[in-house]
Parts: sequence; structure tokens; C-alpha cells
Amino acid sequence: MAVTNPDVLTAVINGRTVALTGADAHPFKCAACDSCFRHHRFAARCHEVGSEDLRTRPAVFRAYDHEWELDQVEADNRYWKVESARYMYECSCGERWMSVAEAIRCGHCLTYTDEGYCTEVLDIRYDKLVWTRWDGALTHEARQELEG
Repeated sequence: MAVTNPDVLTAVINGRTVALTGADAHPFKCAACDSCFRHHRFAARCHEVGSEDLRTRPAVFRAYDHEWELDQVEADNRYWKVESARYMYECSCGERWMSVAEAIRCGHCLTYTDEGYCTEVLDIRYDKLVWTRWDGALTHEARQELEG
């Protein structure tokens, strides 16, 4: 039996219950289909028509704006360029990490490498090998980072 929270508003959209408020809220519906999203932007670009805010009665319609969407894409690209620059180390499975210590202990290598564990760590800023499991050697920079 599902437990319902009385503080969360819901709506039934095409036979399924959708949260309109709360942590799992998806209050914006694509105007062309029944897909619900967390943000107006994603609902509006679903079919490039617009979105309806299901939290209001009647639902408020916001039209898709191609120029605004292009501005948002540029802003997203600027954000992710800065954000991804923080992840300077890459382990053998290709996952990127903020420190050598994190990269060495990568759990994804268990699945994504033939060996089943991390075998090397690269500093992608300089395309330089900083650690390898075969000899356990660390570069001077990586050793300083691990020692704190």
C-alpha cells in the first residue's frame, strides 16, 4: 500500500498520478502531449509548443520561445565548461574525478574495465600519467595531493 503525503498536491494525467508540489514534483505539462516535467523549459521544448503549469486553475500556458531556448543552451554550456574543469583526473574507465585518491578508488572500473579495477590515472590538463597500478608509482604532484 502506497503512503501518501497530505502536504503534496497531485493531479491525475492520462491515468497516472503526478506530484505537483514536493520533492518529486513535475508540475509542468507539455501542451502537445501528456509528458510532465520539473521545469517549464523542458516541458515547452518537448514538442516546441509550450507548457502548462498544472499548479494553477486554469493551467497557465507558456509558449515555447526558440530565442530564449538558445540563450539557455548557451548559459548551460558556459556553466558545464566551468563545472567540468574541476574534474582534472581520469581513471582507466574514463570517469573523471577531482582528486587522484578518488580516481584510484573508482568503483566504475569494476564494471567498465577488463581488469575489474582502476589501472591508471591521468591528469587530463596535461595529458600525463600520474599513477599506475603496475608499479604503484605516483608523480610528485599526485603524491603531494594524496598527502594533503
